Amino acid sequence: MSVLLDQNKNYNAQFGPIFRSSAIFYIPRDVKTTITVSNYWDFKNNLEVGLLFSIRKLSGELVERRELYFNDGLVINESKWPIEEGSVEVEAFGNKNLRIPYAAVMGVYETEASITMVHSYGRNHNLIEIEDRSSLTSGRESCWTIRQDNDVENKAVFHNGHLGVPNQIAKFTLTNVEGAEHSTDFSMPLLEPFETFVFNLSEIVPQYKDFLSGSDGWGTLHFENKTAFTRLLLVWQNKLTGELQVTHSNFDYSEIETNKIEATKPAIMKWPSILTQSDSGQVVLYPKFSKGIYKITSNKSITETDKGLFIKTKDIDALEFTSLDKNTIPSRIVTGITYQKEKNTLPLECSMGIVHEKRPPKRFHWAVVSKKFKSRLFFNAFTEIYQVPDDLFIVFRLYTAKRNQYVEKRLDIQSLNEIPDGIYIDELFANIDQSGHEDYCYVSMFSNFGGLLMYSSMQKKSSMTIEHSF
Repeated sequence: MSVLLDQNKNYNAQFGPIFRSSAIFYIPRDVKTTITVSNYWDFKNNLEVGLLFSIRKLSGELVERRELYFNDGLVINESKWPIEEGSVEVEAFGNKNLRIPYAAVMGVYETEASITMVHSYGRNHNLIEIEDRSSLTSGRESCWTIRQDNDVENKAVFHNGHLGVPNQIAKFTLTNVEGAEHSTDFSMPLLEPFETFVFNLSEIVPQYKDFLSGSDGWGTLHFENKTAFTRLLLVWQNKLTGELQVTHSNFDYSEIETNKIEATKPAIMKWPSILTQSDSGQVVLYPKFSKGIYKITSNKSITETDKGLFIKTKDIDALEFTSLDKNTIPSRIVTGITYQKEKNTLPLECSMGIVHEKRPPKRFHWAVVSKKFKSRLFFNAFTEIYQVPDDLFIVFRLYTAKRNQYVEKRLDIQSLNEIPDGIYIDELFANIDQSGHEDYCYVSMFSNFGGLLMYSSMQKKSSMTIEHSF
């Protein structure tokens, strides 16, 4: 299989004429699932959209459609579903080119003991993408951390598109921390249109813990489909406590190519400061990256590797990535972070990546927050790559489901050191009317410094979730 994913097309939103933007989310059994959508089409690009929610059983059978508009507020939160388990497809339709085919939507999953969230992962391709051959429908999905804890179930969820898929022999590859691999072929049944299929690791490889030898590892799935974007929802659930954590998979870049860039500077990865301050924080370098040997440098060590790694983040605030291959580096190296607030809590995981000099500056960001769940914002400044302006400013805005106006907080600052990292939403918008903040809402950040990244977090009891902003 030879496929090149040109990251420059993503940077420049070169997806052709897009009048439908969409996402599909899993609805698990016995888990409160909220699909939360901000009207970013309006406050980012001054576009009007109508939304259509299609709710389906696991089998793909349609149960209900909901036509929704941003009439009462700038956010829509939906959490009541007429199904026990299945999927919700969110489609946004515009009368002008929306440019991006995937909708920037969030799914939040709440149990009695946990909270976790994930941004859009799966979707059903637009027909124009398929006709123009700009869709990738061969499932080559990786970056699935396999937890070897006896109480934790490891699952991955795929949402099929509008065409059925015949039964097939799929392939699962298990990789341990030593870099050894074990591959298993298994039967994947016929998938009906819009069917949601759950890959259960214990059914595919019942003895996977023997191969991992007491450490976490990684999984890779290869399968075929016809019309769906193959990104998977990765699900970990503690069978004893009921805790749930999710993130999304990423492409197997050892098989799918990504363009390489001429690198005059190292690529950088940073993370929320809470990981630097904790003994439990880790960076995950997933093993299925573009083939080669990479040097990873921190203030503590230098590592050269061609395999996956877990890297402790205690007292480290950044990693530098360079390639030993003629000063080039892939435009995409997928990394992640894991963190436990308390030792016996199910770890959160968030899919991340590297920032390099060819990435355009990004000045506008938005993320989901909630007053109910101790929401905090974290920031990283990539001054190694982007120039900091002299007249630095940041504008934060809060959007809710109960108001058609946002509230705003502007910071004019002399130095990036003045940015309040790890700040709670209630502190950021102190003395400002926060009506409607009790539900899920969104905060946006606009800055004239294009190297500032934002993350949002929520906490319930000892469970925590972190996601990078859109």
